[in-house]
Amino acid sequence: MNIDPKTRLRSFLPVVFLTVATFGLVTANSVQAGIILAEWNFENLPGGSAPTAVDADIVGSGVTASQLTKGAGVSQFYVRPDNGTPKRLRIQNAVGAIRESDAIDFNIYGQFTLTAEAGKTLNLTTFEIDAQSAGTNGRKYFVHYSTDGFATSSTQLIAPTPVDNTLPNFNSANINLSGINSITFRIYNFSDVDSDRPNRAVDYDYFRVNGAAVPEPSSLALWGLGLGFAGFARRRRPQKPQNG
Repeated sequence: MNIDPKTRLRSFLPVVFLTVATFGLVTANSVQAGIILAEWNFENLPGGSAPTAVDADIVGSGVTASQLTKGAGVSQFYVRPDNGTPKRLRIQNAVGAIRESDAIDFNIYGQFTLTAEAGKTLNLTTFEIDAQSAGTNGRKYFVHYSTDGFATSSTQLIAPTPVDNTLPNFNSANINLSGINSITFRIYNFSDVDSDRPNRAVDYDYFRVNGAAVPEPSSLALWGLGLGFAGFARRRRPQKPQNG
């Protein structure tokens, strides 16, 4: 029995589409750990400047990144010049915090938000940071995140971590969140040595969030429904008699 080539092609199209889509989704999820969703590295800022807010240096596909802004307890952002080392952003607190709870209560943080573009959600894998003490005593930072803009809850991602005067002081934490529409990070710092209260600053080489923006489940479901309907319609189409 001879089969019309167009009929044969139509019979294979749903399988081809499904295979391509499945491969794309598997690939997106398998490589997301190595994808930078957003990074602030401060290399594009003038050394010695004091910006009120800082744009991300790298923003990945399918995501928007807010500016890095300072909490009410931060007196200023200050860009350390590149003197043989990478530029760093100094977060100087204005309160004299000597405890983790002080940093939270008095809003001593830098903050940014990542938001998935329409039709996508965020799969987040890791948060990376490198920091340096802006003094010699007791400087520490820690990181929280929230999926509701810190309106009702937050999660500690990195516990208070001491830093010294050298770079790198690299740190990485697993996030492992998927299906997120928006997430906000706060990087807090304080000094737990009372005599160090006049300074209290930490310099940051970079912040980096890794992961991927992927199609949201509802979009995939609609796509699958449409593909299934197309296959059903093809099977229901009357077949021309074949000469055999």
